[in-house]
Amino acid sequence: MELQYVYQKKRAEFGRQCIFSDKGPDLIDNYAANKELGQNYILQDPVSQGSQCGPILAEHELNTTRANFVNCGINHIEGGWPKDVNKDDEEQTKRYRRKIEKDDAYNPIIMQLCKSMENCVLQNNSINIYQQYFSDIEATPLVEKSSARTVNVYQDQCHTKRPINRISWSPDGGTKLAVTHCDLTFQKPTNIDGCHSYLWEVENPNRPLLIFTPRATPMVCLEYHTKDVNTLVSGHLSGRIAVWDARKGCEPVQRSVTDISHREPVNCVLWINAKSGLEFFSTSTDGQVKW
Repeated sequence: MELQYVYQKKRAEFGRQCIFSDKGPDLIDNYAANKELGQNYILQDPVSQGSQCGPILAEHELNTTRANFVNCGINHIEGGWPKDVNKDDEEQTKRYRRKIEKDDAYNPIIMQLCKSMENCVLQNNSINIYQQYFSDIEATPLVEKSSARTVNVYQDQCHTKRPINRISWSPDGGTKLAVTHCDLTFQKPTNIDGCHSYLWEVENPNRPLLIFTPRATPMVCLEYHTKDVNTLVSGHLSGRIAVWDARKGCEPVQRSVTDISHREPVNCVLWINAKSGLEFFSTSTDGQVKW
């Protein structure tokens, strides 16, 4: 079957007036009714029909060709040697130097480079910034001695003394600090009563502002939110992650499910500067970084 039909028409026949006239109907074909098929006809009442007044839209997505980028670098240790000259071979480099020195263009190039070098040398020699003008002045140390003193001492409230794993300062100028205590000694039994961590006010070392109470395992790391002074996230010895709200007490408001948590203790948690403000990273000794 051809999909194209070509016909020719003269230019003079273009644009002629169409003259229409009345004409009766012409019977082209007549199909008689089939009574056997008519017996199978069933009148459907009522009839369900749907309609849609809204415009029908189509959506199409495509992705442009991805550009591949490659980072290339070069380590320049001692340059200027051709590929066939080994810079580590002393005899070979000497022969190449003698060959260049015998070239007729060697002396004019050296004289031209000496002018630029002499200009830079004279600029450095114009002012002696290391000159000692007065010899009778006592020498003073250039670096000020640094010192520190103890202002407050924040003690662990647990009877069993534990090391500090992480200290996180609040984002409101450091008026509070969150401290986690956990003993990471290998295969050492964990005391459930010694799982507490603390939230201290810097000006009040006598009593913690809040005592974090995990349910089973102690905290290994704890991090303040970068903008919210009441939200914290912690990583536990069991590999789970917990979110804390200092306004809602000592219990976590959310905890990660064991199936999707880390298999080993969480070493570090880090908030991400995302628009939602509720995203963070967590790392563990199991070799995984989770978002």
